[in-house]
Amino acid sequence: MLRKNLNNQVYSGRFALIQHIQSEFQKAKDDAYLLSMPLVASAVQGDKKLYQRILPTMLKALKSFPQEKKSFKAWMLGRVLLAADLMNDKTAVEKICEELKALLKDKDMSKDRLSAWAIAYLAGLNNAEYTNEKENMIDASHALTKEFIEGKNTSTTDAMWAWVMSLQAAANANDRETYDLCLQQMLELTHENSIVAAISKGLKKDDYPAWALSIVSLAATNMKEEALFQSLQQPLSDAIQSSKDAGHSQDMMLAKVNMEVAKLRASKSILLTAFETPALRLN
Repeated sequence: MLRKNLNNQVYSGRFALIQHIQSEFQKAKDDAYLLSMPLVASAVQGDKKLYQRILPTMLKALKSFPQEKKSFKAWMLGRVLLAADLMNDKTAVEKICEELKALLKDKDMSKDRLSAWAIAYLAGLNNAEYTNEKENMIDASHALTKEFIEGKNTSTTDAMWAWVMSLQAAANANDRETYDLCLQQMLELTHENSIVAAISKGLKKDDYPAWALSIVSLAATNMKEEALFQSLQQPLSDAIQSSKDAGHSQDMMLAKVNMEVAKLRASKSILLTAFETPALRLN
């Protein structure tokens, strides 16, 4: 089973990063959007105490959310669902999953970038939800790409993030065909020949490019794509540093914890491959 978080793992900068997550939580106050990022980061870190401090504040903020912002609430519920799953918080997963599914089925739910991202979070939960939501997820991603192509949206950000999140869901489900489709769509969207170049071109500096790269890196480890994983390491480190230098602290925080999980997964995958390959056995 793939490791989901960094519980009990020691890595360079761990203490400073935990302090940073705490700081972002304190600054967020009752803003659901701002709260969602330290919530996810605390879950990737595997910090149960911090996660349990942030979660009630986040849920309270969502409870008082304006009714007309249904797609935004769905997106935020998707982030809560991700965090709960990373922490193996089964009670929260069950509750949030049902609430998110009901909200997405609401007749007044907008079919926009936020609901597209929410669907991808739901699809990434497990194989059952992936099977149920895969078609909706891909259709929503294509719709955002079409908006850009037709000039209805002058930015590639919405579509790029939809494909990144669809990639994450496909990798979680070990769906090679859809995983490859998502990578190809990211390249075609930006007319680039590499994923690093595609994300660099497709996302502005304040669009969380480091976080996006780290998600692709995690997906690569899920699919045992060692070449892609290795090709992302230096660009990801550079992107994290750039976000830090530019004051994009949430991007840096989320990308850093994801990068550490991806490295841990990759090291275990390589070790397992070495033991499984006869040519690499020690004499």
